[in-house]
Amino acid sequence: MEENKTEGNKKKKNFSIYFLVILLLISIEVGYIIGNKFIKKTSKPAKKEKELKIGAMKDLEEMILTLNTKSRETKYCKILITLEFKDEKKIQDVEKLAPLLYDKIIKIADRYYVEELLTDPGKESFRNEIKREFSSILGTDEFNIYFKRFIL
Repeated sequence: MEENKTEGNKKKKNFSIYFLVILLLISIEVGYIIGNKFIKKTSKPAKKEKELKIGAMKDLEEMILTLNTKSRETKYCKILITLEFKDEKKIQDVEKLAPLLYDKIIKIADRYYVEELLTDPGKESFRNEIKREFSSILGTDEFNIYFKRFIL
């Protein structure tokens, strides 16, 4: 009689193990199906990211500027500035007003020491001052200034 009980217990244990394995396989399959649907839904918006819009670009002529140092030496800076406009018509204004723009760059550079322009905040300050002066000349502030070359 004890043998029948142990055989019955073994059958119940085997049935329980088979049931758990089948349940595990079904849950894995369901998780896979749901996971694929969720991943496909979330990956679609990632493709619809905003495209980088680049406006019309205009390179100014390369300039060599004289800069002062705090030790009263004279150093030189070679820069090439690119202007980016949303409105292409402004490029014609830049071409017409180029001498004024170059003059402003020279006057602004006279106010800076080499030591200032060696730092990122100094370059950013230089860029912002150029933009402010150019905005007053061009009559708009809807443009960006990029340093294509900045050699000290």
